[in-house]
Amino acid sequence: MDLSPNAEKLFYLLFTKDFDENRLICELQSGIYSTDDINDAALQYVDMCTDTEEFSLFENLSDGELVPNIESSHLTETIRVLLDFGLDPNRVSSEWPLNIIRCITFIKNGYQAADALALLFEHGGNPSIIVDEESVIRDMNTDLLLDPFDFPYWYNAFVHCWMVFIGYGARLENGLECIDMNPGFDEKVFRNHRQFCYRWIASDRSDDGVELCFYDKTSGLEVARY
Repeated sequence: MDLSPNAEKLFYLLFTKDFDENRLICELQSGIYSTDDINDAALQYVDMCTDTEEFSLFENLSDGELVPNIESSHLTETIRVLLDFGLDPNRVSSEWPLNIIRCITFIKNGYQAADALALLFEHGGNPSIIVDEESVIRDMNTDLLLDPFDFPYWYNAFVHCWMVFIGYGARLENGLECIDMNPGFDEKVFRNHRQFCYRWIASDRSDDGVELCFYDKTSGLEVARY
């Protein structure tokens, strides 16, 4: 992506291992950055994070454990600040059909991506967004069934992103829901994605012969199946 000089300057404040939130806020308060600068820099930052996260960084970590001092370790703080200065969660780049909601789902560092998505949805992000004529939640539903055991560290972060989409009401193009909630539970519980865990079970209700079950970590109750 070609960035304007201002967007490039802002990008390097985001894409760094030595992130300084106060410095970022002061820079944005200068008023020299347009909304295009802010959105382009944010999208470039998220996209570059997905390119630089090596799987080896996440080996032998527990679910949700953060790898510190890498470019994605301050993602949530970055998104929180940028939203206050004009970041548009639903914007699709004019140069490439890229959107920050979709790109964030590929970040693997703990629950940074899931927490950042929740902020985007709280600030008007569309969990049923269409990017380049493709439903993001439909693509994620497909990814949910691909190689869940080959890439466990990426997969856990991805499932928590998916839970956040569900918690904020993601729907397919035809308006259908993506999950079967058990009686007494509402999709909104998944906004608190850290409260839930999951496991695959054999099932004769699914064409794939398996179902993904979600459980409340405190009570142990099953709350939903996919």
